[in-house]
Amino acid sequence: MTGTSCTDDIAGHIFRGRKYDETAGCLAVPTAVDVVEGADPGEDCPLGCLLRTEPDGGITVYIATTCPPYPQGFARADETSVCQDARTAFTNRYFCALDAGRITRDAGSDATAVDAAPLTPDGALDAASE
Repeated sequence: MTGTSCTDDIAGHIFRGRKYDETAGCLAVPTAVDVVEGADPGEDCPLGCLLRTEPDGGITVYIATTCPPYPQGFARADETSVCQDARTAFTNRYFCALDAGRITRDAGSDATAVDAAPLTPDGALDAASE
């Protein structure tokens, strides 16, 4: 009987990131961006911002949550203004809600959506605050 071990031939791994919503100023939940070659290098690397130019001339921005190598078509662009905005959103925990609204302080209240339901960096509700 012949067989193949699923651990013998690692052809690639999922590259994960958080898509930046430039209009709302927030980051979506982590998602699979692409499959890249090689074994998974993990997520213990410095935060990186990736840009991809779309066929219509627009750009797609991701904060990488997986270490390089990066997917084809993406370029690391940490110093661009949009990447600075995306990094600020990550640092300030501006994670998009399901309705794509930005989590910010309500000017009429001391409570915030973050105070009411904090999110972890992976986009889940913070169980310690419930």
